Amino acid sequence: MKSQLYVPEMTRAYLKSKITSYVEIYFQKLLPVLSDIENEADRYANDFYSNFMNQPATDDFVDPSSIAEKALEIGIEHYSYLKLGRQSEMS
Repeated sequence: MKSQLYVPEMTRAYLKSKITSYVEIYFQKLLPVLSDIENEADRYANDFYSNFMNQPATDDFVDPSSIAEKALEIGIEHYSYLKLGRQSEMS
């Protein structure tokens, strides 16, 4: 036998309105941000690379290819986080 929760009508109406508000905010505000996650992740990685390479030089040698590799890793990680946000909307 399934358990059931009985909620007074006034409380039920209040909770439904809150849930409806959250859903509307999600579809109006958050979902558009997650519509172009590939380009967002690319920009994030490119910004990291550009910011690092525009720093003043020091005595230590920094290989630009290792910075590019790190930027790629950061871009993939950022994409993964955005993808999780988009997938939770489909669940």
